[in-house]
Amino acid sequence: IGITVVTNGISHAQELSKFKVRTILLGGFIKGNTDAIIGPDALSQLKNYHFHKAFIGMNGVDLDYGFTTPDVEEAEVKKQAAKNSNQCYVVVDRNKFHQVGFAKVMDLDQAIIITNSLEKKLSDSLSKITHFKEVKE
Repeated sequence: IGITVVTNGISHAQELSKFKVRTILLGGFIKGNTDAIIGPDALSQLKNYHFHKAFIGMNGVDLDYGFTTPDVEEAEVKKQAAKNSNQCYVVVDRNKFHQVGFAKVMDLDQAIIITNSLEKKLSDSLSKITHFKEVKE
């Protein structure tokens, strides 16, 4: 496969390596409950990369607060990845909507949302703010 993936997810890197995908795992502190790499070393390394596309998971999606996560250091890594990309996609399931985490990552109009089915009212509201793609289960 002719791509290079940069990730802060240990389990993601392990899965990608099984498929022989060229993968860069960021260095830094390991966040115990998610096995995500965070901290100043991860941020410093990430600043050296430019992405055609970034795919970022998010803990909360809210029409007023935007995209959020519970951890400030993880939010900074996600912000940097989005900033360094030509196009940012946020990947979330329907349970993440109407959730607000402690740390804001970015506004809704800064990414295309990829999600599973949404209620019509939410879908209509989102279409006024940003683009999204529903992936049927």
